[in-house]
Amino acid sequence: MNPESFFRSELAAWPLAAENFRNIENASAQAVNLTDGEPWRIRKLLVSHRRASITAKTDPQSIAARPCFLCEANRPPEQSAITGHGFQTLVNPYPLARRHYTIASARHEPQRISGHLQEMARLTHEFRDLCVFYNGPLCGASAPDHLHFQAISKEVAAGLTDPRLPLETIDSSDGCKLLRSVSGAVPYPFFIIDSTDTAALVRCADLLLDSLPQAEPEPMVNVAMAMLPDGRLRTFIAPRRRHRPAVYGSGPGKMLVSPATIEMLGTIVCSRPEDFERLDLATATAILGEVSLDEQQFAATIHRYQQLNTPQQ
Repeated sequence: MNPESFFRSELAAWPLAAENFRNIENASAQAVNLTDGEPWRIRKLLVSHRRASITAKTDPQSIAARPCFLCEANRPPEQSAITGHGFQTLVNPYPLARRHYTIASARHEPQRISGHLQEMARLTHEFRDLCVFYNGPLCGASAPDHLHFQAISKEVAAGLTDPRLPLETIDSSDGCKLLRSVSGAVPYPFFIIDSTDTAALVRCADLLLDSLPQAEPEPMVNVAMAMLPDGRLRTFIAPRRRHRPAVYGSGPGKMLVSPATIEMLGTIVCSRPEDFERLDLATATAILGEVSLDEQQFAATIHRYQQLNTPQQ
């Protein structure tokens, strides 16, 4: 069964998912653009059914105290799966766009990107009309104990494939080019890898991940992949320094905005109407900048990459 047929059969059999996908159609129609005409767009989206994900406790004690909702034994009885390549494709019942899938490992294993970039590239070719993304265990993942990717409509990442996106080349080799966002043109620095060869992509991305500030259990990072119109694979890598911004919280003056890959790609998800009303471009830019590397840290990452990429004499 192909993903689109599977999607339709799931909604026909699962009232909760069907209702939430109807709701996201309405929410998307009411999304507000905070930028106007720029290649890297920022918009805000009000999605009340994402409250549980945004407020999820991901500390080891909380994770150990709850059953893993991505393991087959703990899923809702209405939720089916397509199994292949050691992963199970699921319709996400709490969507952020018109199409939203979760692709979970068929076995319970920690959320780690190392060793799984080739699988992510395979999924991007399979879901070539969607954007495939990865939330690091300290960068927005509400299930840091179970390896998974997500695939979502490209509308949430419109800037990623915009040909006007200002980029500078760091390194270029056969089948792969490493670029960075132009300083000052976007709210925070990020890397782009354009590739025609999956093996070259994996080598470049692994070297880049080894160059990031090290953390446990892995460097803090959000990753997304999308197919460009000419067939190249574009990989977005956003290094992080914080899990959540200082403004995060539910008390006075606080906002329940917790950046994950979707936010880093320019769609800021709000689960409370009051946060949606208060969020302006300056606040959104500040939140994204706060959780990202600053320019000095980013430059140090590039320097480490160049050192690691230089053949030893």
